[in-house]
Amino acid sequence: MTQEALAQLAGCTKNHVQVIEAAGRAAPGRVDMGRQINLRMDTLFGIAEALDVHPWDLIKEAATGA
Repeated sequence: MTQEALAQLAGCTKNHVQVIEAAGRAAPGRVDMGRQINLRMDTLFGIAEALDVHPWDLIKEAATGA
C-alpha cells in the first residue's frame, strides 16, 4: 500500500504518514526507535483499521522494547 493510499484510508495526510514512519525507524547506531512524535488516538486507530491490524500491534515495539 502506498503512503497516499494509507493516508486516505486513515484520514490523515501523506506527510503525517511519512513522519510516523520516519519516527519508527531507528537511526544508524541507535538502539531506540528513533524520535518521539505526538500521535493522536484517532490517527492511530485509523491507520490500524486501514492496515487491518490491532492498534497495539503498531505501538507495542516502542512501548515494550520488544
